[in-house]
Amino acid sequence: MPCLALLVGCAAPPPEPPHPAGPVYVAVAEGVVCNHCVAGIDKTLRLDPAVTKVTIDMDKGSVRVHTRGDRPFDVERLRGALKDAGYGVLSVGLE
Repeated sequence: MPCLALLVGCAAPPPEPPHPAGPVYVAVAEGVVCNHCVAGIDKTLRLDPAVTKVTIDMDKGSVRVHTRGDRPFDVERLRGALKDAGYGVLSVGLE
């Protein structure tokens, strides 16, 4: 069956304009030792609509959270997500 959009001449909606980049937060945590740890932290932090990217370095125990400039991000959510998952939080701050 042909695509209805092609038959009526509808176009796809325009892409969402890029959002402004916000601050990057860095936490240093103890106990991040495997890919399962990384995946869990990444999944939890990406639930926040202000988060655009999460990068985790297991060797350093660093968790970098890139945020949107047009949405608020509560840095305590980063600290809480790590503590709730059982990791020791040594520091949290801006990059």
